[in-house]
Amino acid sequence: MENTLRVIIAAPEEKARDTLKKQLLRIERVVLEADYSSYGCFAEELLQRKPDVGILLIDEDPSLPLKMVRQIFAKAPDSVLFVASSSSDGNVILQCMRAGVSEFLTAPVCFEELLQALNRADENRRIRDQDRRHRCSLMAVAGSAGGVGTTSLAVNLGCALASVTSHSVALIDLDLNLGDTDICLDTIAAMTLIDLTESVDRLDEKRLRRSLVRHATGLHVLSRPLSLTDQREIDLDKLHRLINLLEETFSHVIFDLSKGYTAIDQAVLSRSDQILLMTHLDPSGLHNVIRLFAFFDEVIGCADKVRLVLNHVDREETSLSLKKAAEIIGRNIDWEIPYDRQALEDARRGGIPLIEQAPRAVITDAIVGLSNTFTVAPALATIPAWQRSGNPVSQMPY
Repeated sequence: MENTLRVIIAAPEEKARDTLKKQLLRIERVVLEADYSSYGCFAEELLQRKPDVGILLIDEDPSLPLKMVRQIFAKAPDSVLFVASSSSDGNVILQCMRAGVSEFLTAPVCFEELLQALNRADENRRIRDQDRRHRCSLMAVAGSAGGVGTTSLAVNLGCALASVTSHSVALIDLDLNLGDTDICLDTIAAMTLIDLTESVDRLDEKRLRRSLVRHATGLHVLSRPLSLTDQREIDLDKLHRLINLLEETFSHVIFDLSKGYTAIDQAVLSRSDQILLMTHLDPSGLHNVIRLFAFFDEVIGCADKVRLVLNHVDREETSLSLKKAAEIIGRNIDWEIPYDRQALEDARRGGIPLIEQAPRAVITDAIVGLSNTFTVAPALATIPAWQRSGNPVSQMPY
């Protein structure tokens, strides 16, 4: 779960280590991932696993563990370390604090003191997470049915955002069976979402970027598994940790959801800052919109983050008017995407995004206009000239 605290510990003395383990296991939200008798193994695993908290019990000679602590912070300055010691030597405490240790606990560790320290670490983590989310925009693109254009929007929105030089954008395909973001962009993936969640303990920002395919527009893409036989389950706790790393690495992350609204989709919806719900102007899709809003509100509690996007608004066979659609769903439509069959077919056939295939098309203007609403105060000079023509819904030329 997202609110768990992942902890690893090290103590050369077995009795002290067992006592600390028992105290940690009393705390419901703590997940004790590993315990070590060796300082070296502890340091190696902390750098690899990246737990929320590492707790180190130091023996009578503090020189070796203090040297290791300094090495840890030199390589991973954001690490959270507690040190416990029976020593009352002020110099040892001072060296720990100067090295970057968050908490110095007196050994044997008092349960209440340990609990308070972990509570402080948890609160600091929440503050860091909020700061990270302010720097990164997480977007989920969902659909009221199959074929309403969610992948097309996710791909082209991602490419439009990535074309701004101040942005760093990732697109994650959550349709693990039949996703086709790779087809839309003519890319071949070496790594998939399943691979990255399984190896999240060994990932950092650099490795994460290398694991995603970089399109010519600058968009980083993570595709679905190559084979339908790859049915490995995704651990939701590891998924949340991967999302955390994506937030630290990119300015915008777009998730192209499946139509099954699986546990994976729901986890992403709960984390997203904005949800774009795509639908067509037909009774079936609009009635599903009503059902989905109830689902978002009752099950996930994210209905307030949903923006309704109406696709193919001027398609000839559409029988409903925009006014009638708004009456059916009982809410306004936030954005409209016009229908341009030729531009869409040409882009799809060539695996080329609309900003490259049809940069002056009205449909491209609509998607670029939508992307501009997710742009964090970019300098106008960094935006390509064609992108400056994006208009809000009220000014759309259709």
